[in-house]
Amino acid sequence: MLGGFIGRKGDGAPGVKTIWLGLQALRNAILVFGILSDAAPEV
Repeated sequence: MLGGFIGRKGDGAPGVKTIWLGLQALRNAILVFGILSDAAPEV
């Protein structure tokens, strides 16, 4: 779903573009998580 693949019965397998968009979205989420976890105060 990250790259826009809905997974409906008649859609077929996701293509290269859909997988690439999903990987980019995942990478961005990981980068934001890393930035936010570095900025969090230590307890």
